[in-house]
Amino acid sequence: MDRVFSGTDALLEFATHHWRERFVTEDLITREAIDVFSKRPFFLLVNVEAPISSQFLRRKAYVFLRLWLYNLYLLSQTSSVQPELDLESFIEEHDFLTWASGPLTSQTNNPTTSLHTLQPFVNVTVINNFPSVEQLWRHLSELDLLNSERLRPSWDSYFMVGFTLVLPSLPFTDLMEDLGVFGGNAFELYEAESGGNTRQE
Repeated sequence: MDRVFSGTDALLEFATHHWRERFVTEDLITREAIDVFSKRPFFLLVNVEAPISSQFLRRKAYVFLRLWLYNLYLLSQTSSVQPELDLESFIEEHDFLTWASGPLTSQTNNPTTSLHTLQPFVNVTVINNFPSVEQLWRHLSELDLLNSERLRPSWDSYFMVGFTLVLPSLPFTDLMEDLGVFGGNAFELYEAESGGNTRQE
């Protein structure tokens, strides 16, 4: 079911109230809006990339399909000609969207958020260089985008990350004290001595 909102604030409020449900939107197109959404623990930003040659061929196919449907709807004559999609124009549009640069920049008065500036917010990048839709779907299934641990890691994952971060920065004895580990029958501790040797406690 498609939903229409008056703005990003209304969308954010609705998504926050229904955070247990899953929604997909393509309408967050500014850094400011994505910055606000990225602070919510239910938000996942997916970046889809592909070789520019693949993008160009897909756009040509898309333009042709839209024109064909349009001509079919109007019952026009078969003499209708598909407008040629120029590679140079396509690259200019690509640079404008990706880097907010190029000839198209001077032709618009609207501030543009380039895709490049959104990279710090990206959670997952999908490389769509697959020759068929079926292979893309198989890849997406393997990525498991709906895995809840991408947004809300389990306690085991959370503490393992913390342990990994703190382990290199503390001496072994200090680390054991901070983690509440004491000698006993359940395990044995090894304390680093000078020269890299170990002593069993």
